[in-house]
Amino acid sequence: MTNTEKKSSDSVAPNTPVSLQSGSRLSLDGLLSRVRITELERKPLTGSFDLDHLKKTHAYIFQDFDHYPGAVQKVSPGQVRGDSRIWMKPRTLEGTDVQYDVMYATQHVGQKASEALETFHQLGGVKELAGLSLREAGNRLADLYADLDYAHVFEEGNSRTLRSFVRSVARKAGFDLDWTRTGVTQESRNQLYVARDVAVIERAFPGMTEARALEDEGMGYMAFQTLTQLRELQGKRDLGAIISAGLTRLEPTPQATPEIQSGRSVFGRIVDSFFRKPATEVRQEPSGVAPEKAPSPERHESPGPSVPKPSDRSPGPGF
Repeated sequence: MTNTEKKSSDSVAPNTPVSLQSGSRLSLDGLLSRVRITELERKPLTGSFDLDHLKKTHAYIFQDFDHYPGAVQKVSPGQVRGDSRIWMKPRTLEGTDVQYDVMYATQHVGQKASEALETFHQLGGVKELAGLSLREAGNRLADLYADLDYAHVFEEGNSRTLRSFVRSVARKAGFDLDWTRTGVTQESRNQLYVARDVAVIERAFPGMTEARALEDEGMGYMAFQTLTQLRELQGKRDLGAIISAGLTRLEPTPQATPEIQSGRSVFGRIVDSFFRKPATEVRQEPSGVAPEKAPSPERHESPGPSVPKPSDRSPGPGF
């Protein structure tokens, strides 16, 4: 992934959740990360969609290893990579002979990611996103994804982390972002690679033209050639269009409506439950037998209306 090719021969630390040698670790990496991503889909992490939130997402997905497979240096999940002279990734589109390199940020990558997230919040963040149309929301999420992808905060696992993170942003705004629509077929996966890589290279070399490329015989010229090639493959299927196609608006959860009985209001029924006197039981006499008369009460002066005790008129909980 970088200008320096290193193979990690680290030993597995004791008490590591999965104690495997490097080859086996790589084979299990995809399986374990998919399990963790599914868990995040069911119960997203809480956070403010800042750099710390992004780091926690990466740490959660790759928590099953002492450090994630494929990393050039031994770094822990959630750890931001350091500065480098060059950081690029070779890409080969599936089922084709198209090959190219993608160039990412090399300096202060954590700061670049923080600035990208701050820009998203300055544009209204989740609240503003919720009021946009599907296409507008897709474009806004595509900008956020591309900015973070260019920063490439972690040594490995950036794509999986960003898909989970951006999906949680969309869900918070009332959308469901289904990434499986972009990975069902070889063609759809290649479309996502191309659109994503075009957005990243444009951020690495903003405003790159043929004239500027001819003046720069190094990375700039290579970037211009790559962009020219990828834009022809991309057509109108940019990253915003791809994300928009995977967006649906979530239906609000219906709330149960309390049943109103006999036309009485809820307040009226509560009052009745506290102050209504219990009904007097009437003894049923056998048929043909006259009920006994109650003895006449002795006459005495009425002491006046009775005053209920405080416990008798306590409103109880809920008032």
